[in-house]
Order: sequence, then structure tokens, then C-alpha cells
Amino acid sequence: MSKHAALAAHLAAGAEGLATRVLAEQYADPFWFARYGETAQRRGREDVLFHLTYVAQALEEDDAAVMASYARWLQRLQCARGMCTRHLAETFARLGRAVATLEGVDTTPAVDMLTAAAVALRYTEGPAAVARDQAEGIAASIAAKLAAAFPGAAPRAAMDATVLVDYAVDAIALGSPKTFDIHAEWLPGFLAAQGAPPGYADALVSAVRSRVLT
Repeated sequence: MSKHAALAAHLAAGAEGLATRVLAEQYADPFWFARYGETAQRRGREDVLFHLTYVAQALEEDDAAVMASYARWLQRLQCARGMCTRHLAETFARLGRAVATLEGVDTTPAVDMLTAAAVALRYTEGPAAVARDQAEGIAASIAAKLAAAFPGAAPRAAMDATVLVDYAVDAIALGSPKTFDIHAEWLPGFLAAQGAPPGYADALVSAVRSRVLT
């Protein structure tokens, strides 16, 4: 019997509750329903439960490499489907926080597995790694210029720039500029609906494209 058998059983028993907690936090962000519609909650729940099956496998084998391998596989799949690496990392982090609140068993090994999954998402070689290392500075520079040009959008500029830079980095990793283009075409309508001023989204997209993808 695995030394983490009790923890794995505890996670299995609490899986639905963990998924509900993670989704309540995640879908407070209007991005998810706007991007994926009415199927968002169902698919999100399926994803969280799937994550937990891999946590259980990693615990059974007592090997964080199981989660790292899973995370990298899922990264390419979900980025090709319109998400970005940041979204997946945030989901692993939310699930880790939810797991940590479970009572009656030491959840540290499971939290550590989820942390390993998030760490494995970082690009470590090739052009994507170079872009990733520069991403924080590029996003901060773009956000500062957006805040100066569109003062009303200043509170959101940092996050908008950070997320869109992540999309660009993922496009480099996938070797698929089209994945960035698809999101960039959708983004202006969403930002306008969230109250962003005219011209803001176009300036954001143009800045990220020129700083990261050209």
C-alpha cells in the first residue's frame, strides 16, 4: 500500500467539494464565461477532477515527475485551445490552496505535487524561455504606457498586459502565431464590455505583438 494511501482516499472523497471551491474562485473572473460560454463550469469541473486523478497517481508512485509530465502535456493542449499557461498555473495554485484546507490528514504531499505541476509549466529552453524571462519587464513597460495613455484603464493595465504577454510567449512555444491572433481578435470585445476605453485594447494588442512576437 502506498504511504500516501490515506491522503489519496481523502482527496477522492472530497473531490467534488474541492472542485466546487476552485470553480467558485476561478469563475468570479468574467473572462471564463465570456470566453467559453455556458459550458465553462462543466468543463472546468471536469478539468479539476482530472487534475486530482493525476495527483492521486503521483501520490501512489510518490513521484512529483508524474505531475510535472502531466502539466507539460496539458499545457500544450490547453494553450492550443485558447487558454494560456498562466491560467493553468493559477488553477493548480487554487487547487493547492483548497487541498490545504482539508482536515483530518496531512495534505502537504498533495500540495507539493500541485506546486511541482505549476513549476513544470515554466519554459526552460529555446525562444519561449528567452521570451518568458523577459515577460515581466515587457509587461510592466507596456502597462505603464497604457496607463499613461488611458488613465481610466490604469487599474487593469498591469494584469491585461501580463496575461496577453503570456499568450504571446505560449504562441512562441507552440510555434503558432495563430493562437495569439485568435485571442487578440476576441479580446477587444471583451475588454470593451468590461469598460475599457476605446482604443485601449488595440493599443494593448499592438504593443504586445511588437514587443514579443516580432
